[in-house]
Amino acid sequence: MFIWVINAKYRFALELFEKYNYRLVDEIAWVKQTVNGKIAKGHGFYLQHAKETCLIGVKGDVSSFGRFNIKTDVIFSQRRG
Repeated sequence: MFIWVINAKYRFALELFEKYNYRLVDEIAWVKQTVNGKIAKGHGFYLQHAKETCLIGVKGDVSSFGRFNIKTDVIFSQRRG
C-alpha cells in the first residue's frame, strides 16, 4: 500500500495500516520545488512544510519479491496547482 500523507494526517495513515493489517516498511519523501527550482514553502503548525511523505506498507510475507532497484527515497519535483 502506498499512501501520500501530510504531517497532520500521518497518525491517521498509520491507523489505516493497522486497521487493514499492513506493516509500514518504508517511506518516500517528495521535496516540493517552485518553478525556479527553489524549495517551496507550505503550511504547517510549527514549521513550513516543504515535503510530503509516501508511506509504504506490505501485507503478509513479501520476502519472495526480493529487493527492488530503487535509486533513492527522495523525489525533487515542482509542485503544481
